[in-house]
Amino acid sequence: MPKAILELEMPENCWDCPLQAISTEKKIRYCTVIRYSTDYYGTKRRDNCPLKLVEEHCPRTKQASIKCRYCNSENVEIIARGTESILYRCKACKRQFVKLNIKEDEL
Repeated sequence: MPKAILELEMPENCWDCPLQAISTEKKIRYCTVIRYSTDYYGTKRRDNCPLKLVEEHCPRTKQASIKCRYCNSENVEIIARGTESILYRCKACKRQFVKLNIKEDEL
């Protein structure tokens, strides 16, 4: 099965996590992914937390080495990847653009 990456800010504790919920019946805090109580994790994350910190050196999170086709800025970020294209957003002019027919090493 293919894998997906959900990008979000790493919470410092379970209570700050967007994947945490509170049951309506018993008012218990729990993780919606692993289905365990988070009542005692207001200051830290559980040891079995499913969220993994993405290292800065990970190729999938590196800043793109491409220039904006509208303003020629190198300050661009990858928004989404497809099998044959990458969607970028320029942080300078705020415009989005696509690069088609990408090579395997650019994924």
